[in-house]
Amino acid sequence: MSIGLAVFAVVLALVAVVFERRTGHIPNYLTLPMIPLGVLSGCLDGAWEAHGIGLVLGVVFGLIVYFQGGSGGGAVKLFAAVSGFLGGDRTMSAIIVLAGLSVIGRGVERLRRDPIELPGSPLIAGASVIAIVYRYFAP
Repeated sequence: MSIGLAVFAVVLALVAVVFERRTGHIPNYLTLPMIPLGVLSGCLDGAWEAHGIGLVLGVVFGLIVYFQGGSGGGAVKLFAAVSGFLGGDRTMSAIIVLAGLSVIGRGVERLRRDPIELPGSPLIAGASVIAIVYRYFAP
């Protein structure tokens, strides 16, 4: 995966954060076109299989969280789209980071006297950024 595609995936996630913050949902016109583009971007790298695996992992993980009531459909589509750009290995890293961020967020949510609803898009964006930074800049 080129650094340009990684930056594009992060920008996609950050735009979704802004939309979710302002409107309370992530629009389909932002996420749905990006799902096939993530896998197609793998064709540019010659690694379409890895990007396809990333997409499948993102969809499966997103649906598991969705059916357990942990996120909305927009977050599932966003994670699927970002995972298609990330590829399989970075998607697994993002899933691990996302799980950790979710546990921290839920812990903070329980400690507050006035509970807040934790939206999915900032967690997805944060996990994607951490997975990409780790992949490109870790020794």
